[in-house]
Amino acid sequence: MVLRQGALAQDGRDLRALPGFGPQGKAHRARCAILVSTLAGARPYLQGFMVTTPDPNAVERQASPHPITKLAWYRDWVLLLAVSGILAVDQLTKYLVRTNMRLGESWPSEGLFRLTHGTNSGSAFGLFPNQTVLLAVASVVAIGFLVYFYRAHAMPRALLRFAIGLQLGGALGNLIDRLRTGAVVDFIDVGAWPIFNIADSSIVVGMALLVGILLLGDAGSGTPAEPEDGSGDSGDP
Repeated sequence: MVLRQGALAQDGRDLRALPGFGPQGKAHRARCAILVSTLAGARPYLQGFMVTTPDPNAVERQASPHPITKLAWYRDWVLLLAVSGILAVDQLTKYLVRTNMRLGESWPSEGLFRLTHGTNSGSAFGLFPNQTVLLAVASVVAIGFLVYFYRAHAMPRALLRFAIGLQLGGALGNLIDRLRTGAVVDFIDVGAWPIFNIADSSIVVGMALLVGILLLGDAGSGTPAEPEDGSGDSGDP
């Protein structure tokens, strides 16, 4: 509808008498424009006094500015060094014992701490003897669980990744012996304690570290990991 000069409002008044129309309308609109421009320029200075609704996403971003992402296993030097170091030391010490000591020989012959060449067809510290097949399967299952645990959870702490590496290295070391000869070489003889080896010690220390970290609730492993870009999920664990 086009408003013509002299048209009347619904209440009978001349539209020229309303704000925004008539001779004074132009000046009124100019004052409004100046007011809007002034408020727009002052907005940055007034934001500190304005009441705003908190953004839940902003609070979450402030709480964790750096989201935890999964470190690819081939880039995790703590894990790789722990696994390879324990595996290498375990196999080297067993080789030296096999090639330099007779089965049952001890050095020294007496004392609290000795090196004694022994074999173990059971689990760590002589438990479950003559169960080679069952223990080999159990070792594979344990290794698979550790790999799954590592891949399914973020590992922000180096100590946690080190604990996983200790257990993997020890489990692989004993599994190699069982698959090769059907028995594990033991040589660390301490008092009345059953003879054990480096792999056994690594598994026990790694489990103690893992349990301690999880009980303290500071592992960060309860958060599902976000895959790292370029790491891929189809690679080997």
